[in-house]
Amino acid sequence: MPNKVLTVSKFIKYINDALRPFSNAEVKGEVTDFSINRNKWVSFDLKDEETEQILSCFTSYSLFESQGLSGVLEDGMRVKVRGQVKVRTQGQFSIFTKNIDLEGKGTLQKAYKKLKKELREERFFVEERKRSLPDFPQKIGIITSPEARAYTDFLKVLRNKFGGIDIFLYPVHVQGEKAVEDIKRAFSYFNQKQDDLDLLVLTRGGGSLEDLKAFNSEEITRAVFSSSIPVVCGVGHQEDETLAGLAADLRASTPSNAAELIVKDREYVLNKLEASIESMETNLKNIFKNKRQSITNFFTTSSKFLDTRRSEIDKIILEYKHQINRFLQEIKDKKLQINDYRGEIKKSVKEKIELNKRQLLQQQNLLESYSPKNILNRGYSIVKSDDKIIKNSDNLKEGEEVDITLSKGRFFSKVITIK
Repeated sequence: MPNKVLTVSKFIKYINDALRPFSNAEVKGEVTDFSINRNKWVSFDLKDEETEQILSCFTSYSLFESQGLSGVLEDGMRVKVRGQVKVRTQGQFSIFTKNIDLEGKGTLQKAYKKLKKELREERFFVEERKRSLPDFPQKIGIITSPEARAYTDFLKVLRNKFGGIDIFLYPVHVQGEKAVEDIKRAFSYFNQKQDDLDLLVLTRGGGSLEDLKAFNSEEITRAVFSSSIPVVCGVGHQEDETLAGLAADLRASTPSNAAELIVKDREYVLNKLEASIESMETNLKNIFKNKRQSITNFFTTSSKFLDTRRSEIDKIILEYKHQINRFLQEIKDKKLQINDYRGEIKKSVKEKIELNKRQLLQQQNLLESYSPKNILNRGYSIVKSDDKIIKNSDNLKEGEEVDITLSKGRFFSKVITIK
C-alpha cells in the first residue's frame, strides 16, 4: 500500500486493483431483496445464515437469462454465486456474478414447481398440441453428449431394431454452466439449418435434481416447445420427470426407451406385411367359398331358372375367377416385393459394415503415421537426460551424459560442445 494519504475514490480504486485476482470468488447464502431493473440488470443480496451480514450481488439480465433463471430465482432461495469481488463507490463489498447455481434439493424443487405451474398455465404440457411421430423416420437429429452412455445405448437399440436411418449428432454439455446455451444452440441449428429432419431426440442419462437442472430450465423447455421439428425427450430414468420431457411431443423413460418408441422392429414390419397378405388370402378364399356355396344353393333350389340363365351365371363365375386370379397375382407380387425388401435390407447392412471397416482402417493408418517409431525410421532420434526428453540445447551441460534412442537400438553419449 502506498505511504501517502489517499482520497476515498483512489483508496477504493486501490482496493479494487488488489481484488482483481479474485475474479472467480465463490460465495453461498440466502437470496434477499431480489430485483430486475428494466430487463438490463439483476441485483440481490446474499444473507449469511450464521450472522446477519449481507453481500450485494449483481449481474446482467442477459447473462442471468442464459442460465435459465428467469422466472425462477426469488427471495428465500439458497444459491452459490461465482464472480469478481469489487468495492462499490459507496464503500460496500459486492460481487459481479458470472454464474448463479441454485443450491439444495429444497430450493431446486421449489424452483421446479414454480416454473412448472407457470408453464402449465401457458398450456405447454397439454396433449392436444403434441404431434404424432412418423412411423418410419429416415433422418433423426440427436442432441446429447457423444461421451455419454445415453448416446451409445440409444444408437445400439436403434440399429438393432432397424438399420438405414441417418443420424445427425449435435454434441452438447448435458450438465454444468454450458449446458443450457449448448442445448439452445442445438435446437436453433436443427430448426434453421436442417429442418428436413423427421424428428429430434433430446437425451441424457439419469442423475440428481442438480444434474438435470438444464432440462428443467425455462429456456430449454421453451426451445422444446417451440421446435418446428417433433421432439422426443429421453432424459434420466423411469422415475425422473423434467419440464423438457413434459413439453416434448413424446416423453421416453430412458434413452434406450426413446429408441424403442421411435422405430418399429424390422421383423415386426416384415411379419406385419406377411400377416396382411395371409389375411387377404383368407378373405379371398372365404369370399370364393361363400359365392360358390351361394351358387350351389341357387342351382339346388332353382334348377329351372338356372337352365334359362346359364349363360349369365357362367359369365358371373368367369368374372369371379378373373377377380380371384387378379387377387392371387397381387399376392404373388407382394411376396416378391417382400423378398426384394429383404435383399435390400441385407445389402444395406452389408454396405454399412464395409463402410465402417474402411473408416476404421483409415483411422488406423492415420494413427500409425503419427507413431514415434515411424518418425525414428526416417532418421530422427530421441535424446534424453535423466529420463527427460531434450528439446533445446540450452537444457544440456558440457560433459553431461545423454541417452540416445534410434529406430533400432540406443546408446549413451557425452556432451562435448554446446552450440
